[in-house]
Amino acid sequence: MTTTVENENLRKYIELAVKEGLIYGACGYCASPSHIGGKEKIEKIGIRLIRNEDNHLGIAELVNEGYYPIIV
Repeated sequence: MTTTVENENLRKYIELAVKEGLIYGACGYCASPSHIGGKEKIEKIGIRLIRNEDNHLGIAELVNEGYYPIIV
């Protein structure tokens, strides 16, 4: 994440959601180095990665399991 005020505010809410158990995980494919520059950024704030570039998880699978995907 960059250090802009908006992202720092968003980080606070993400960290709170992680702490409260509201976040199941983040897409490992979308967090790959070619997309956001490194998985470490996501794991650093306590969000586990779901699958990877070679084994992408479709949104339909999550919805069918009762999850509500939120895209940020």
